[in-house]
This record gives sequence, C-alpha cells and structure tokens, in this order.
Amino acid sequence: MRWGVEVANELVDAFRDGWVDHPLQLAGAVVGSDGIATAGDTDLLFEIGSITKTMTATLLALAVVDGTAALDDPVSRWLDAGPNGDITLLQLATHTSGLPRLAPTHQEAVADPEDPYAAFAAAHAEAGLREAERSDIGSQAYSNFGFQLLGLVVERIAGVPYDELIRRELFDPFGMTTARMTGFDGPQAQGFRSSTPVGHWHLLLPGPGGVEATAADLAAYAAGVVAPPTDRLRAAVALTSAAPLLGWAALGDGIWHNGGTGGFHAMLAIDPAEHRAALLLVADTDLDAIDNAVAGLLRGEDPKELRPMPVDGRWGDLALGLVPLLVERRWPELRSTMSTEVGEVLTDERLDGGWDAVMVQRGGFQGATVTRVARNGAVVTVALALTFDDEPGVATLSFTAEDDRLVGLHIA
Repeated sequence: MRWGVEVANELVDAFRDGWVDHPLQLAGAVVGSDGIATAGDTDLLFEIGSITKTMTATLLALAVVDGTAALDDPVSRWLDAGPNGDITLLQLATHTSGLPRLAPTHQEAVADPEDPYAAFAAAHAEAGLREAERSDIGSQAYSNFGFQLLGLVVERIAGVPYDELIRRELFDPFGMTTARMTGFDGPQAQGFRSSTPVGHWHLLLPGPGGVEATAADLAAYAAGVVAPPTDRLRAAVALTSAAPLLGWAALGDGIWHNGGTGGFHAMLAIDPAEHRAALLLVADTDLDAIDNAVAGLLRGEDPKELRPMPVDGRWGDLALGLVPLLVERRWPELRSTMSTEVGEVLTDERLDGGWDAVMVQRGGFQGATVTRVARNGAVVTVALALTFDDEPGVATLSFTAEDDRLVGLHIA
C-alpha cells in the first residue's frame, strides 16, 4: 500500500458520509517516506484537544534538555503548591501525581458550562493545587488539572506566555504555519455535539488543550516527532517518546494521543520506527470511532473495515437503562449485566475510583442521550453524551450482540 495521498483519501472517505445527521467537516493526513499527504477539509482549523498535552510535554522536555529544569524537580520550585509541593514534573507529565482529573477550584471558575475552561486562571490552578487531595500516587490516572499546572510551569521556566513559547519552540521549527491557540478569528470548522452546533472552547490556562490546527499543521508536528529538525528537538522528542512516556500513550511500538472538546474529536498515531503517522480531525465530539481507524491504518489495516456499522436503536435503550446504575453507584446490579470476565475485573472499588476520577467533579448529573450506536463484528458499541451541571462527559458501553452482556465500559 503506497503511504501517500491515496491512503489519506481512504482514511477520510471512511467517515465522509452516513455517520452523523449533519454536514460533517473532517480532514486527515498521513506521513511517510514520500512526505505528507492530506485530504478532506484541509483549509480549516480544528480543535485538537488533548493532543496539545504531547506538545506541553515536549516543552517540558526542551527545558530539561536545556538544563533549566529536571524531571524530578518538585512543583514547589515553580508554583505555590502548599502541602502538595512534593509533586514532581515527571508525575505531572505521566499522570501519576495522584491529582484529580479537574481542580477542586474548577467549578468556581466556570462562567459558561459550554466553555468550561475559559475562566480558569493561574490563581485557580495554584489554589486548587494547595487544596487538592491526592490518591493512588504513582498510579496512572488521567488529569487535565495536572497538565494545566504543567502548562503553567513551562511558562514560568521560560518566562514567556505559553502561546508565545509554543510558537517559538514547536510551531515555527516544525513548520506548523497556521496552528494557533484557540480564541482568534479565522477559518475554523464548525463543531457539533449530539447533532447540535456548539461554540469553540477557549483555555485561559493552556497546557491540557487549546491548540487549533489544520491537518497539514498536525501532520507537520507528527513529521517533526518522526524526524526532529534539530539536535535539541531530537533530544527532547527522544525524552518524551521513551519510557516513561511524557504526554503520550503507547500503541504497540508506537505512540498516540486523541483529543475531545465540546464539538471536536481528533486522533494522532505515530510509528517512529517505520517513520509513519496518521491522523484524523472531525468537527463532531461524538465521532470517537476515528480512533480505531487511525490506529488500524498505522498497522496496515483498511479504515473502512475498522469503522463500526450502524444497527437498530434498541441498543441505545439498553445503554440508557444502565445509566442510573452508574450515577447511583449500584455496582452489584451493574455487574449482573456484565460478562463473567468483565464483572470480575470491574470490582466495586475500581468502579468507585473510575467514577470519582472522571465524573464526580463535574457537578450534579442532568441526563444522557445516545449519540451513536454501531456494530463491529460481534460487539455493539453505544456512545452516550452525559450532561452535568458543569462540564459535559461521555460514556461508551459495549455489548455482545449475541446475549446483550456488557463487555466494555469507558467514561470520560
């Protein structure tokens, strides 16, 4: 298979039609020995969400390479951390600090639930750091709060604002000519959630997210990770992409990260050894099926074969019927719907910890709606949009088509 424009078009075409009931803007790209090939709505900027975390980690790695910081530095060197001053920069970059997903001060800074990070400033972050109760220190638990703090740290190390720092250190050297932080006028894609147009997210304190990019911009970033343009960047990328991964997650022998915001979903996967990468950007936060397609393409699989197939709506009703068991923590009842293997793994303790880490800080639960029902082989997957008083959430439930047993549960 030629790793070029034909492959990029196949990736985009796999999700071009039939997946949402509104006009879908999307763009994709592949990086290979022939360079970068893009397809789709290539002139539009998309929110890349948490893929920004990999960039924040690279900014930290550059500081380490320069000798202005060390991974075992305590955050108290840079932040007013109070009793949590012993958290290290490595713990922030690897989600092992024990900090919660959101700051305890997050709710007081939410002026608009549809734009939940727009008013969260450095003062909120440092106050939240002093107040935070940590749990399972050393274990990996995804924390947007941790990367808000890390974004603030790299600003203070460099002595310049984050947007200026990321442009100087990453955007310009990697040739990301139109990438920027959100909040400016320009050719932005229109985001959707649950088939409804939504506004853009703005991050007053970047680090966990906030970058907008075209497919070519993000492909240039991926190409820079595969083949860094300078010795300094080569050393920093080597630091982020070797165990323990900083910002990235492992994908076989490669690395990946996705990103979801109020109206967008993005996926980037890189195989440095093969000098290849693939990505998709979609203006619909519910279309997380792109993750599997992008990862599969990197393994040489056909993205059309990896996309889930639509099925009848009774599965959505089945998933919605389990939502009260989640919200009310009725774990024994929930486990009774699971396969034996999954029920043994998802103990009360693990379910409690997962719900607390992801959902409890989002405020009171308001309701759930089905955003996608699809079948992939013997498994039917239902995606739900969850509404809370503060920040929205999502849940993905997977069932065996043969006997309706719950075999997968992911909340974010």
